[in-house]
Amino acid sequence: MRSYRIGGFFCKTLMLATFIVAFGFNVSARAEVVDRIVAVVNDDIITLSELDIATKVALGGLKSDDLEELLADADKDKVDTVSLILDAMIEKTLMKQSAERVGIEVSEQEIDNAIEDVIADNNIDRDVLMRYLEKNDLTYKEYREQIKEDIREVKFTDRYFRARVVMKEETLREMYNRNMGDFKGSPSYRIKLIVLTPKEGEVSVGESRVAMVEEALSGADFDSVVMEYSDGPAKDKGGDIGYVASVDLDPLISEAVSKLSAGEVSPLLEVGESIYIVKLVDTQAGDTATFEEASNTLKQRLYERLLKERYDEWLDNTRRFSHVEVRL
Repeated sequence: MRSYRIGGFFCKTLMLATFIVAFGFNVSARAEVVDRIVAVVNDDIITLSELDIATKVALGGLKSDDLEELLADADKDKVDTVSLILDAMIEKTLMKQSAERVGIEVSEQEIDNAIEDVIADNNIDRDVLMRYLEKNDLTYKEYREQIKEDIREVKFTDRYFRARVVMKEETLREMYNRNMGDFKGSPSYRIKLIVLTPKEGEVSVGESRVAMVEEALSGADFDSVVMEYSDGPAKDKGGDIGYVASVDLDPLISEAVSKLSAGEVSPLLEVGESIYIVKLVDTQAGDTATFEEASNTLKQRLYERLLKERYDEWLDNTRRFSHVEVRL
């Protein structure tokens, strides 16, 4: 599915439509809510039933009569969540109004193509889509209208925000110099291993063998214990497997080794059915990516930051000259 950045949020085209298809969201709840106006946005209104639908989508399915109770709840976090959802609906309404004012149109073919995207991305056929719409009391016409508004919003974003994002190389280089730590590669560890695996007929490594190895480590050097007890690799080299990148190690082992200094030995580590004991010999810092190697990541970061700045500026100006009244 085509993805877009709208404001400070990364959202997919036809987000509401996709929620309905993917989760079987019960739109019919709108008929069960006693309606009233919860916000006025210039010449448009947002109703309680519309807020109820958006809240159910965001919070994963409240009971149909829970919204008024939630608004009356003393739990400030819950009320704040609903307020944030309403604020997002107000922003969407302002963008719709702006897009209509500048004459952004959406063709029937664009709507058809978008519906095909939804069908393909959810791995369903048109009959399944239609059954979902019927189950959720949403007509195909209403569904198409939702999609139309989402497409209009994306086109408005492309025209008024994306086109105005200019990235300069000097800015990218400043970002790189300030954040070089972000582009440092994973370290590599030179380690030695003692590996104990279950013997034939055992489900796990026997406690007596584990205790024997621990006792041996307290009185002998690591290499000798490897030679005598380990079931792992490189026994003739004291279990030394050379340098291994941290990302190539089992996460449990990688985390344990990252806390060791050279010469230190880890506690027993249970990895699957086996037990590992690791000795750190040496650490090599990962190479830092060059500016050229990091440029794509830098461009994406800068692009997202500038796009959000353009959107926030537009939103502040639009709200300043709009009539927005919240009636929660």
